[in-house]
Amino acid sequence: MNKPSAKKKPSSRPYKAVRPPKVELHPITIKQFKRGHPWVTKDQFTNRFPKRSDFLIGGNLQNSRIAFLLHDPTHPKVKARLWSLEEPFPNCPDKFQDQLFYRIKESFQLREKLNLTEERDNFYLCFGEADRLPGLFILKLGPVLLLQYYSNFWTKYQTMLMKAVTFGLKHHFPESNITSWWAQNRNLTQEKYFTQIFPKKLKQPKEIKFVISEFGIKYNIQINESYDTGIYTDMASIRKSLTPYFKKNGSLLNLYSYTGAYSLFALNKNMDEVHSVDLSKKYMDLLEDNISQNSNLNSDNHYPHLSSVDKAIDKFIKDNKTFDFIICDPPSSSSDGKKVTNSLNSYQHLLPKIAKILKPEGYTAIFINTQKVTWKKFTESLEKTIEKNKTLKLEIIKKITQKEDCPTLPRFPEGSYLKGYLIKRS
Repeated sequence: MNKPSAKKKPSSRPYKAVRPPKVELHPITIKQFKRGHPWVTKDQFTNRFPKRSDFLIGGNLQNSRIAFLLHDPTHPKVKARLWSLEEPFPNCPDKFQDQLFYRIKESFQLREKLNLTEERDNFYLCFGEADRLPGLFILKLGPVLLLQYYSNFWTKYQTMLMKAVTFGLKHHFPESNITSWWAQNRNLTQEKYFTQIFPKKLKQPKEIKFVISEFGIKYNIQINESYDTGIYTDMASIRKSLTPYFKKNGSLLNLYSYTGAYSLFALNKNMDEVHSVDLSKKYMDLLEDNISQNSNLNSDNHYPHLSSVDKAIDKFIKDNKTFDFIICDPPSSSSDGKKVTNSLNSYQHLLPKIAKILKPEGYTAIFINTQKVTWKKFTESLEKTIEKNKTLKLEIIKKITQKEDCPTLPRFPEGSYLKGYLIKRS
């Protein structure tokens, strides 16, 4: 491993020096580590892990020092996450802190080289396991820094983490103008909640609202007790990659439109007709607020539909309405009022209906948002649906994957949760 930066770093010694205990790992876990998968999932071996240790050294009977792990006994599934397979393993917490500073620096350097601030002020400064920072995601939302913890390990080492992040911002994003820091983590029942961690106040604010910019478009963002912030930043680079399909004077249908990022993107590309469909009045109101935030957009070209996706498409079919480009990004489990459907299964009936309202030579970008469905399963399901509906003349053009600030690991399917395909009606 490369040596940490020689630049002076702020020191922090609020943690007691410990010697991590050694634990035995399942042979399959060790094999997965060597293939590139970074998780230790619950099994009969993890049941024997010491409960009160934050760090573990894992191995087998032949070699007791194979992996240095970050322990998370409270997580229902992922009991530890891989930090390193390379000796010497860090002493704790001093050498671990040095390595943390270095990995944060590496992650921030990557985003600095991408020049993301030239086009948007919402992006990931680190993206979990792909940046060798397991269970940790750091998101810049304009003036707010959002730390997302998928492992309770990071809540214990938050002070150390904040010092490392402060150091990284100072050297790589000195003009970031961050005014507040928030943490989003999960409790024992896996419910997500926000907590303001800087500046500290005697009374926790229930909600903050602010505006960010993405590709010249302004969006209203809110952080409150709910799960939503108002935009999916992991979709930002995908929106950019789909630019050629937002044709001037064309028409767009945005299904499951949420707060309207694709709709605003289309209006900004001077599309003549932009239709947004969502069952939630809350999200539709937020979409309209976003449009009003941008005086350069022609709101007369936007047509909101407060409806389930199925009902909206049925009406478009009845009215012989067709579109040049259709975006379909359903939640992993979507509810259309009376029933809840799995996004993968829903495409078996939804994709043929989408094809009926797609113009000849038109395109649709369809997505699923879950780690539970592999690329292979997604692909096979789509191919089967297309084969079953040959008369609709659908053709898979290419994969749509996470890009730029959202890297993925090839042997870590859980990190590649966002999957998409561009499909053409020929």
